[in-house]
Amino acid sequence: MKKDKYLDISLIVPVFNISSVVEKVLESIKIQTYPIREIIVIDNHSSDNSVDLIKKFIKNNKRMKIKLIERDRTYGISSSYNLGAKLSKSKYIVSLHSDSVLPTRNEIKKLVKPFEKDSKVVASYPFVVHTRNVWLKYNFWQKCLFGTVYGTERPSMNGKFDCYRKTDFLQIGGYDEKKFSPHIGTEDADMHHRLEKRGKVISSRARVVHVHGIDKNYSLKDWIARRKFLSVSYGRYIKMHANDMGLEVLLFFVNPLLVTCALLGFINYLFLVPVLLFPFIYFRKMFFDPAIFLNPRIILLPFILYFLIFYESFWLLESILFKKL
Repeated sequence: MKKDKYLDISLIVPVFNISSVVEKVLESIKIQTYPIREIIVIDNHSSDNSVDLIKKFIKNNKRMKIKLIERDRTYGISSSYNLGAKLSKSKYIVSLHSDSVLPTRNEIKKLVKPFEKDSKVVASYPFVVHTRNVWLKYNFWQKCLFGTVYGTERPSMNGKFDCYRKTDFLQIGGYDEKKFSPHIGTEDADMHHRLEKRGKVISSRARVVHVHGIDKNYSLKDWIARRKFLSVSYGRYIKMHANDMGLEVLLFFVNPLLVTCALLGFINYLFLVPVLLFPFIYFRKMFFDPAIFLNPRIILLPFILYFLIFYESFWLLESILFKKL
């Protein structure tokens, strides 16, 4: 590709308490062969040493055009991407989560390829990779957090590593900070729907490895809180986009359906069969992975999942029926 054919891009990296992996993320940006006009790193008032590590990296890599913005409080990832887009000087913006690593030197090149082929493209996204090697580094409860996705590689537009045409991103208002906040997710799916109304949103051949922050203190309480967060977020998403989702919406009602089966079990015990089998089908990787098969806490996992069926159903329905948009 000739130099004058390169797209003009700015890379935006929001940061919050991710000191365990932020250096790896920055190193993966450093090795990219595709030219980057500027790198905007936005820290959301981290309480760990993430900022110190970033400043050290900037000092040791002065040729990289990195601008660090330190915010006075935690505004959330949506706000950070919106701020970065407004401050950026390029025609295209690339988002990269601070817990996601680019595995090869050509990932940005592959991510922007759809824009070079079709002028109607407004956004592109990668394959998100969850490797077993990364998963093995987590403690038991953090393994549960990713117990259904490790070892997978799926196309997904979720902000981890996406590219947007800046004019289209700004004209739709960027990420919706009013309806989504640090306490309500799925802003990425909402963004996907709104961008599709402006042009083509294309899956590229790029890949990004989600390494997440390794938290040795991650607990059962943290995992349950995360499940509540997701349930409330899915409820908001369904309330906003049910008409656009088609049959996809049914996938979000698996837990309420299992709750119904559990209640009908008083009438006929056969209704309990899908409820009893669900944990072992849903978390089959966890139950049969040799790395944790002998962990004594695996015995508790089916009972925790039975609890979560009811717990998540409550918060999903509460979000749909009672939370205002």
